[in-house]
Amino acid sequence: MARTQLAALHHNANTGREQATTSTGELRFKVVFPKRTKDWVAKPIMEKTTKDHLGKLVDAIVARKNLDYDDRSEGLDTSHIAQNIATKPRPEKAAVTAQHTSRFSKS
Repeated sequence: MARTQLAALHHNANTGREQATTSTGELRFKVVFPKRTKDWVAKPIMEKTTKDHLGKLVDAIVARKNLDYDDRSEGLDTSHIAQNIATKPRPEKAAVTAQHTSRFSKS
């Protein structure tokens, strides 16, 4: 679980990267052949990731560790986290299955 959380923090800290450029200022791309499209595609190469966010995280861990046991044993407040990521309420199952169409059905 901790590795997943660290991976999420690393991803979130590096989402705003710009596209890498050559020394002459040209944008960098890599050419790939996806199986799905079966055609060559140019994908942008992004700047290297940073680990600047880890310094703050380590400092917070050390500061919490240096607290008295009674002060650091209190739980985290997770009341602000939504129970579900859905943006609208869940419909009835019958309504959803009635709208379902299979891509393998015979038309």
